[in-house]
Amino acid sequence: MAQGKSGGKARKQYGALPYLYLGGKLRVVLITSRTSKSWIFPKGRRIPGMSRPEGALQEAREEAGVVGRRCGGMKMRGIIDHPDGRIDLTLYPMRVETLRKRWPEVHERRRAVVSVRRAEKMLTFKTSRRMLRTWARKHRKAPGKRV
Repeated sequence: MAQGKSGGKARKQYGALPYLYLGGKLRVVLITSRTSKSWIFPKGRRIPGMSRPEGALQEAREEAGVVGRRCGGMKMRGIIDHPDGRIDLTLYPMRVETLRKRWPEVHERRRAVVSVRRAEKMLTFKTSRRMLRTWARKHRKAPGKRV
């Protein structure tokens, strides 16, 4: 297991890669972190009583105000070199069905709905950019991708 800056194990977190189609164009949803205002995907620790993917969707509802469902069985995993220690992140693609105007963390974060190319430029961490590229490449090749 990867070691953090303090010598401990990387913290496990689970997140969503929320996406939708607007005007027939693929878009992804990013949020800012609470403290550093870095652009990230919604994520958090495992929520007791929920599966990892269910918890990731719950984090997306709370942090980004998006409601949707997990699409397919794909997941991406990577180690984020965060200033506060390493994060072992697993992301689950989430097809967004609703973008809420108000949500629990609306006053703590900014939300952006952007193209994959723009998201790649905005994401703070290299591993997040790599995970986005991997997902986008596979998503665009998948049959029935707009479902």
